[in-house]
Amino acid sequence: MNVDTLLKNLYCFLYIYYQRETSPEVDEILFSQDSQALAVEMPSVKKAVQSLAKGNLDAFDDALMDIGERLKGMTTKFSRNADVAATQLKAIKAFTSWLRTGSETAFNILDKYAVNMRMPWLGQFFAKDLGSQDVPRKALQKLVYNYTGEHRDSFTLEEAKKLSEEEPDIFKAYQKLRREYNQVWRDALSTFVRNSGKTLVDTEDALRFMKDNGIQHNWPSGFIGKVDSEGEWYTSDGDKINGKPAGPMFPSVEMNDTGEGDWIFVAIRADGTRGNYFYTSKKKIEKTKIKFAAVRELIDSIDGMRAKWKPFIKKFDETDPKSVGALVLEMSFLFSSRIGSPTNENTQGMSSIRLKNVWPQPDGSIKIRYKGKKGVQTQHWLKPDSVNNRVLLKAIDELMEGKQPRDFLFTTLLKNGSRKVLQPSKVRELFYQFGAPADTTVHKLRTLRATVLMEEMLRDLYKTKNSYTKPELFNRDLMKMATEVGKVLNHKRTTKDGGTEATGTTALQNYIDPSLLVEAYQHYQIAIPLWLEKILSRDAE
Repeated sequence: MNVDTLLKNLYCFLYIYYQRETSPEVDEILFSQDSQALAVEMPSVKKAVQSLAKGNLDAFDDALMDIGERLKGMTTKFSRNADVAATQLKAIKAFTSWLRTGSETAFNILDKYAVNMRMPWLGQFFAKDLGSQDVPRKALQKLVYNYTGEHRDSFTLEEAKKLSEEEPDIFKAYQKLRREYNQVWRDALSTFVRNSGKTLVDTEDALRFMKDNGIQHNWPSGFIGKVDSEGEWYTSDGDKINGKPAGPMFPSVEMNDTGEGDWIFVAIRADGTRGNYFYTSKKKIEKTKIKFAAVRELIDSIDGMRAKWKPFIKKFDETDPKSVGALVLEMSFLFSSRIGSPTNENTQGMSSIRLKNVWPQPDGSIKIRYKGKKGVQTQHWLKPDSVNNRVLLKAIDELMEGKQPRDFLFTTLLKNGSRKVLQPSKVRELFYQFGAPADTTVHKLRTLRATVLMEEMLRDLYKTKNSYTKPELFNRDLMKMATEVGKVLNHKRTTKDGGTEATGTTALQNYIDPSLLVEAYQHYQIAIPLWLEKILSRDAE
């Protein structure tokens, strides 16, 4: 069954149900060859179309109920089809609910996903009346004034953070009001795009519309391009951009008018510094493919690379940068650590470890503790439980000798007796000298470890688990495995009680080859979920 044709027909039926009439655009879809083929597979669809042809709307309504029951029985089939996009599956489930119960929640979901159909007339149908921000604005102004004594309708980022910690109930009320306030401009934007009869409009026109109607928004200034009814950004040529910056953190963007690089714009912070660079979804897909192709090449090369750098560790020579660099690389590989930089006082990595970060243990092992990225506490434990580890421990002992707590661990001994810190640039240089593929970086050792670990766990799962009765059960097991990867990479999130716990989300989004995940869903014949679909940027095509 062609799912796209099914959804087009269902949206046509929804339109007719509310309008109580058809239209040339609707008829063109319902009487197309693809729709006729669908009607053969689903007699209830044929019944609905025949009822319309006879002008019998009562029979048409009855046919819609039949379609709802038919879809209910097909939900499992769709959820087990890896070729069905997550957005399509969501829409099908929403139609099932709406057709059977008239659910308002389901209708709102169908409203949201209507943009995916690329049918301007459908957008016009879902267009909303222009709302007002007056009520939530006044409530926001009162709340902010009571807390700050200033007449404005929003907190600064610092104030919001403090409020969430000290007055969580008030912060929740503030968030609710902000959502109501922002929903007005989002609805206004959606209405403007839909009433234009186009799927994309110039952002300049959309912003002018909101200004003329006194509607405030939190869009960053400076963007030049197009926008759809859901607020997604596109280039002037209509290529979808992979995400957009958050206005409160990045009040403006700078377009790329240099003709250099693939980026479309860069987000600019309030202090004028640059943030993330943004690319088209197609370019993001391309970059992701290139990235993991390079990681695969690194996976194929890593054994040979380690075979080249291990002798320099075994015959450790503190005066030889190659020996010290080989030690940093091996430690980085074993612990999936970041390299870091000795010049960065706020964030440490393997090359910037100081003696105070190394804790020798009575059994001959060592613990390495330091603050990693975003201040996350990081710990590595090197035990003398293998020949390789004992070689590493011996080399580290040599580097520790004669140093003070604030001295860097990884240094080279010069002829005059002084020590020189091994810079990350030297580590990167040695990385390639030991045989790393040209398109990889030292940081990719983390991606390598994450991908290999997930691949190993999936292979074990395939051996022990033949199938899943529900997609949710597989999603649960996959997240458990991702969390194990997160533990290795030291990815943590803050818990409600202020503590921390390992998370697999970052690993899934950035460190694990998405082709492994697609393969896993296909293996168990489960539709790819929305979060993975976003990673793959399937909707960018």
